[in-house]
Amino acid sequence: MLHINTDGFTAGARLSTGDDPVMLEKAMQLTGGRVTIRPNCNTFRFDHRQAQIGTTSITALRIDGGCTISRQDAADRLLVFLPLHGAAKIQVGTQCLDATPDVIVLAPTRQVSALDVPASRAHLVLEIPQADLRSKLGNLVGRTIHESLQFQLTLKIDTGPGRLLSLIGRALAEGLNKDINSNASTLQILSDAVASCLVELVWHNYTPSVDSATNLLTPKYIENAIAFMQANLHKPLTVDAIAAAVSVSPRSLQQGFKQFRETTPMAYLKELRLQAAHRELQWAPPGVSVSDIGRKWGFSHLGRFAAEYRDRFGRAPSGTLKGF
Repeated sequence: MLHINTDGFTAGARLSTGDDPVMLEKAMQLTGGRVTIRPNCNTFRFDHRQAQIGTTSITALRIDGGCTISRQDAADRLLVFLPLHGAAKIQVGTQCLDATPDVIVLAPTRQVSALDVPASRAHLVLEIPQADLRSKLGNLVGRTIHESLQFQLTLKIDTGPGRLLSLIGRALAEGLNKDINSNASTLQILSDAVASCLVELVWHNYTPSVDSATNLLTPKYIENAIAFMQANLHKPLTVDAIAAAVSVSPRSLQQGFKQFRETTPMAYLKELRLQAAHRELQWAPPGVSVSDIGRKWGFSHLGRFAAEYRDRFGRAPSGTLKGF
């Protein structure tokens, strides 16, 4: 059913529950695309709650008994899987991601083809139009954004942005269990907070622009240092070399990054390199090796690269490259 609220947005509330996979298919297809569900056993049951808040779809899904969900959807949206409990595997392009209870998955709708739930799983799914994310980002940085935002595919909940998204997600899930008419404004605020967190706090292809826009007092030498890093990720940079490139002392550079980026120059450089390597591992053509990509982005010690990559993304670089 649909409820038209006086504050100008539409909140749709739908509830489906039972053991008929066809019923769940129809419920999931209401947000677009095609869905096929194959239960793992005859104890299969589900609880599906969905609300449309403005242009964002919010779904709380619980599966018991396990199933495989195949889907096709060409919409230009970002899917955000916020775990509540249980594990699943999510097929994104050629990669099979482990959606464990401590991992948030962020993926383009058109690239998510399957969800495999081995036993019991509950999660919240937000479908956010890329146009909304581009608009929010454009307002933040003061210019029109034409390309879609490309996020890291997985985010650990024990990170700052991960904890915030998890808290908002649980509040959204609780809101879906209540009367939508009385909670629509709260759900709108929470869903908007998710979009803001994604744009401002989670790493994506426009993060350096966000950093500059949200730190209006950032000295020019810090911005120049970041630009220098980005242009020379493949080179063996040092603090002295970066400082010399922007005409400040190494000490000033260290202090500036600590004050305006809450990190060190070398830690910031490592994050830029890890993100660049991560993106390339995700979409590398056949025949490219982990060592090729690691060296390309400035990691001369491949054992250390593998360890740092695992710490950052929760899996080995070879797992990302091979899509499992």
